[in-house]
Amino acid sequence: MLTGLIAPSEGEAFIFGKSVRTDMQGLRQDIGITPQDDLLWQELSPTQHLELFARFKSVRGTRLSEHVTSLLQLVKLDNVRDSQVDTFSGGMKRRLSIALGAGAELLEMTR
Repeated sequence: MLTGLIAPSEGEAFIFGKSVRTDMQGLRQDIGITPQDDLLWQELSPTQHLELFARFKSVRGTRLSEHVTSLLQLVKLDNVRDSQVDTFSGGMKRRLSIALGAGAELLEMTR
C-alpha cells in the first residue's frame, strides 16, 4: 500500500514517472486527494479556497492567480469565483472539492 507518509518496505513504484522512493516531494505537488465528504468553509469563496490550498502546495506569485483561474474554469465555477460557498448547490460544492484535490498534473493534461 502506498501512503506517501512512510518509505516503502521494498519494491518501487512510479507515478507520473516520479519515484515514490526518491521524489515524494515532487509527487505531492502533482497529485491530490479528494475526500468523499466535501471539506469546505461555508463563508469562503471558491477563489479563497483554491488560493489557500495552492499555497499548501507552494504555488506563489503570478502562478497562484493563473493556477486558481485555470482550476475555476476547469470545474466551471469561474462565474461564481467570489460567491460564498454556502450559496452553492451540492454539485457545485463537489466540483470545488475536486478542484481543491487537483494536482498540477491535471492542469497539464487539460492544456
